[in-house]
Amino acid sequence: MSEHKPEAGAADGPSSEKTKLENAKLRLETRKLQQDLDWVGRFSARVWPIVATSLTILLSFIAVVVSVRTQRDQADLQRKLAEETLSFNQSVHHDDSLRAAITLATDKSGDSDRRIAGIWQLNKAWSHPDDYEMVASTLTAELGLPDENRSARCAAAEVLGQAMERAVMAHLPDTDRDRLGNLLFGDPSGALGLVTIQNILASHSGTANIQDAEKPCQTALDATREAIRKNWVDLRNRNFAATDLRGIQLYKADLSGANLYGTKIQNANLRCSNLHNVSTGDAEGKESADLLYSNMPGDNDPAIKALAEKGYLFQLDDATWRQWRDKGMRVDAQGKPVMSDQEGSPLQCLNSNIAHWQAIVREVAKK
Repeated sequence: MSEHKPEAGAADGPSSEKTKLENAKLRLETRKLQQDLDWVGRFSARVWPIVATSLTILLSFIAVVVSVRTQRDQADLQRKLAEETLSFNQSVHHDDSLRAAITLATDKSGDSDRRIAGIWQLNKAWSHPDDYEMVASTLTAELGLPDENRSARCAAAEVLGQAMERAVMAHLPDTDRDRLGNLLFGDPSGALGLVTIQNILASHSGTANIQDAEKPCQTALDATREAIRKNWVDLRNRNFAATDLRGIQLYKADLSGANLYGTKIQNANLRCSNLHNVSTGDAEGKESADLLYSNMPGDNDPAIKALAEKGYLFQLDDATWRQWRDKGMRVDAQGKPVMSDQEGSPLQCLNSNIAHWQAIVREVAKK
């Protein structure tokens, strides 16, 4: 019996394929190991996962920041929109209220109470500079009302009289307050204010009179004087040229720099007033005005100097006088001003006695 050996190719077929596969696998593993050992492999295996994780965290953080900022911007936008809406609504309400008040203030139906109510509502306008022209012109016209509307013109004088004080209380800029003062009372450059123009018109209407301190609104002219008087705290640098201020009660008034050229001041109470940089010699009726304790520095008139030496007048600089007024206008036993609200005693400025002042002037003139 003869033996048959298997052919080498046939016997080794499956084993050879297996070996090849194992060799290929080994080569791949070897290559992978080599790649893991070089810098690219190390980076891919170790650094890249960290980088990828960090980038993911960074992108998430950026997304959160953008989201928060977007929400904040939207909130700011909504807040600004709400504020603008509120401001618009308030503006509309203010304009409606102003028109309603002016309508009442100028009501000619004969209902005096309605008219007075409207006038007093306009008092709020002094805190709103945009309303100055309209309200000032309306109230000034009310000063010229006939006698049957005397209570309404007195109310208008009261409201106009609070203009400067209200502007100060509203903490408005000096430019707005100065504009209001110029509008009502003019300025030394020559411009007249609404109230001073009304005063001049009333003084030429045939009903001119000397104001009675106990009847402040007896005439339309008196009403203009009251509007001026009530602003006594700040009438600085105003134009009262050719106005009729006879009998006006301007005691303690700050008239520094005011223009009194041709101003009628007969029987006017100017006690304790500040006449710094004011030429009283240009006023009419100076000899019959009560100037006791007024501040008149820089006047070259020997009579003024003699009165100042006797303590009947003062010659303080402007800033010192204002400080002294704020301290209560107190003087010591010798009649010298003291800058204290505790020492000395306050001057008697309210009650005017022109005859007493004129006697003082005559007595000092004799000496």
